[in-house]
Amino acid sequence: MKDFMRSLLTLIILLAVPIHVLEVYVDGKPLLTMPVLPRDTFTLSFTHSVERTPVIDCYTISDDYAFILTETFFKSLGAGSPSKPENGTFKVEDGWFKIEGINSRMDKILIRVSILTNQTFTFRGRVLRFALLAPDGGLVEINIGSYPLILYLLKIGLSTYSGSPPPDHQAYYV
Repeated sequence: MKDFMRSLLTLIILLAVPIHVLEVYVDGKPLLTMPVLPRDTFTLSFTHSVERTPVIDCYTISDDYAFILTETFFKSLGAGSPSKPENGTFKVEDGWFKIEGINSRMDKILIRVSILTNQTFTFRGRVLRFALLAPDGGLVEINIGSYPLILYLLKIGLSTYSGSPPPDHQAYYV
């Protein structure tokens, strides 16, 4: 009986441990839920709407689970492209213009979908093309949630879109 109680107590403690997850919602519906750790990285890329050239924003998860925009890469210096950053250092590297050391902190990321800009989210080898997942003008929200492990396990078990896409959505992943 003593071993059973010890095992039960251990199980209760383990299930109550919080887990942090990166969540992507499209128009309020969950699309992706994946566990994250501090220093995990992801990118958001798009085609600049005026210059029609690629832009890549690089993010890191902070120790307190916020998003930190660390650097951005872009191919042209036209209208709307940063030429003198408020934060960070500008340089040219391998044919790209780069601003590094931006360190801009945010608790969530909101993106309005445009079929013209090829907005793409890449995390741990998964690539989501938002224009294939939401209507033009749809809202993508990226945030980090914290759940007791048991609730996270229930959430991914009950959510159609968590962890990986349903079979009919495989084409939305590159």
